[in-house]
Amino acid sequence: MVTGTGSEEIAVEAMKAGLDDYVLKAAHHFGRLSVAVRTALERAQERRALRESEDRFHAFMDNSPAVAFMKDEDGRFVYVNQLFERFFKLTRLQWLGKTDFDLWPEETARQLRDNDRAIMAEDRPAEIFEAFPGPDGILRHWLVFKFPVNDRAGRRFLGGMAVDITERRHLEQQLRQALKMEAIGKLAGGVAHDFNNLVTIITGYSDMVLSRIGPEDPMRRDIEQIK
Repeated sequence: MVTGTGSEEIAVEAMKAGLDDYVLKAAHHFGRLSVAVRTALERAQERRALRESEDRFHAFMDNSPAVAFMKDEDGRFVYVNQLFERFFKLTRLQWLGKTDFDLWPEETARQLRDNDRAIMAEDRPAEIFEAFPGPDGILRHWLVFKFPVNDRAGRRFLGGMAVDITERRHLEQQLRQALKMEAIGKLAGGVAHDFNNLVTIITGYSDMVLSRIGPEDPMRRDIEQIK
């Protein structure tokens, strides 16, 4: 800003409010004008680059096939993507500042919090399975990738991306049940085969004994019953 009026106090307040520079129209200040203009242009480029970077980030996250979120160290949501909003039927503003205890049953929230704390304490990413109800109250199963994040100011956050695997788990359960029934069928078939072999042997021996005894033999009736 270049002005013919003002003071150092006004300049300080203007800079605090976001002004790049403050130059008075006085002869001894004109030497700073070129520096102030160059600084203002550089800062404008930095702000534009930052906005473009933020736009790319939001475009990337909002088109992700996974729900994404970020929490601060106190477990408060500071970011959710559009898929997260659509799935849980709450707007981003409704999510921000909330914790798991504001959103899920206490037991579920406690488990999610414990998982988050473990990842932050170990300071490394982890892939885990978590389960919590959707907006319809039906329990959903998720494959979640959680990871610690540090910003430039040194503040720590927990990032996360999750994929709903409820249907896959149901299919896996059905497959396991089908394989179990197949195994039982094979076992039953093997037992039946072995049993038939034993019956064949017993029947053969019974026929052999019957051929060697007379019709009035007292053992004949018992052997015929065995056969």
